[in-house]
Amino acid sequence: MKHYSRLKTMLVASVAALTLSSCLDTDDPEFAIYAYTGFVYQESTKLGEDDYSHRFAPYFRIGGDGNYTISDLQGQGGPMGLVTMTPVEGSYNLMYESSEILSSTYPEGTYTFTATSAEGEVAQCQVTLTEGDTLGYINVTELKYENGKITAKFDEVKNADVYIVGLRNPDGILPVYSEEEQTYPASGIEFELTDSEKEALGNDTYELFVGAYAIGGTSNQQYVQVFAASERTESVRIN
Repeated sequence: MKHYSRLKTMLVASVAALTLSSCLDTDDPEFAIYAYTGFVYQESTKLGEDDYSHRFAPYFRIGGDGNYTISDLQGQGGPMGLVTMTPVEGSYNLMYESSEILSSTYPEGTYTFTATSAEGEVAQCQVTLTEGDTLGYINVTELKYENGKITAKFDEVKNADVYIVGLRNPDGILPVYSEEEQTYPASGIEFELTDSEKEALGNDTYELFVGAYAIGGTSNQQYVQVFAASERTESVRIN
């Protein structure tokens, strides 16, 4: 079974990060904001044999009550100090997400988000990103899309719990993954897109990549801790 949704949304739905957040005092008990997810995005570059560099960015998605429009949302905390938040397209100013600003410093720490509604009310919430294991380099040995079939072969990634094969377009990351093969498959991941899936993707060009993420928390309160996408990608046209 395959699923289509934006990667950042999928990460929220598959292993909820709601356990990371807490609501703070608000001057209007009916106006509140919540952290729908918080995790670390990792970008890795191969410099030479057994030599890699890693950069990180905190990712947050913060939402408000449906009866209110958020006119402004600011984030502060962690090693970078300030977090730039922008409205999520199509959310009618009810949902904000952080901009991707990469740094060599792992962004652990407590972050406080302050929202102002269109009516002038103020609400806050907090998210704590705990120190996590850095994911290993995603060494992709084969990556292609041919006659409706996606093939990806790659080495096992250190500290990774789940793998996906994704398609990235200019609007974000749209993942395509086989639910039965989320743990490391030594044979790789290979599957075909159905006609309806290809129609949903449209006649567009995408970047094909391999993704991996580490999961933190306890068995009943799990959340995405670190997510990484492969440095190697392939440009593919779906239709």
